[in-house]
Amino acid sequence: MSQFGRKPRVDDDEIVAVFDTAETPVLTTSGVAEQLPISRRTALTRLKALREEGRLESMDVGAKAKVWWAATDQGDESSAPAEPLRDLVGMLDEDEAAAARERSQEWRESFNQEMDASNTSGA
Repeated sequence: MSQFGRKPRVDDDEIVAVFDTAETPVLTTSGVAEQLPISRRTALTRLKALREEGRLESMDVGAKAKVWWAATDQGDESSAPAEPLRDLVGMLDEDEAAAARERSQEWRESFNQEMDASNTSGA
């Protein structure tokens, strides 16, 4: 611990590195916080900032559940943002899997529309 009992500072690269060593393709906010000397709330704040910077991607997978994964640099369809979630679909029952696929498709379409809009407004 550092002076005044505060936990040591964790930099952005350390947070992103958690995803490189993870045993699963995606992590929850709590899963990230457990790997680092930071609280869940701090992890959420930092993960959101890294998503805004384009270093991480995220997706809501339930009413209060969100998963995170490292962003890819490739632009082909095989590296679509929801690709890491494919491994999770088998863990759900058929109704949950169908709902997860639908949410994933809706998110992908929304993301693509936002990207198209930002590309046309920025050009």
